[in-house]
Amino acid sequence: MPSELLARLSGVSICTARRWRRRQRAPAAVVALLQIRYSGVLGLVSPAWHEWTLREGKLGNMDGHEYSPGEVWAIPILHQQVAALEATVRQLQERVAQQVVLSRSSEQNEDQRSSSGAVGATAKLEVPAPLDGKA
Repeated sequence: MPSELLARLSGVSICTARRWRRRQRAPAAVVALLQIRYSGVLGLVSPAWHEWTLREGKLGNMDGHEYSPGEVWAIPILHQQVAALEATVRQLQERVAQQVVLSRSSEQNEDQRSSSGAVGATAKLEVPAPLDGKA
């Protein structure tokens, strides 16, 4: 890498960049920065990011998925949307559970009324006709 480029990328004077090149040594932070800049491997920043890269302005993982800055910025909004949808699902589940309880309660009340034999009430048993038309 030319000294001028090294100086510009690391924010030092050309003299300092030339000295680093001559001695073949530079501060560890500068070396890490340049490795990240050219390899894109973010594990050099922190081991927690060892499977991530930064190339051509996109954050990528080892599965090949890439994310633009806009997509990364959208993550908190997506989390909010998921939380809102989960809350809606819980509310709907509660309503369904209440309807099931009410329905069962109503069925039990009807069963109790029909089995108590209310005065004057009679039940007529209807037998369906055979399907083949023969009686």
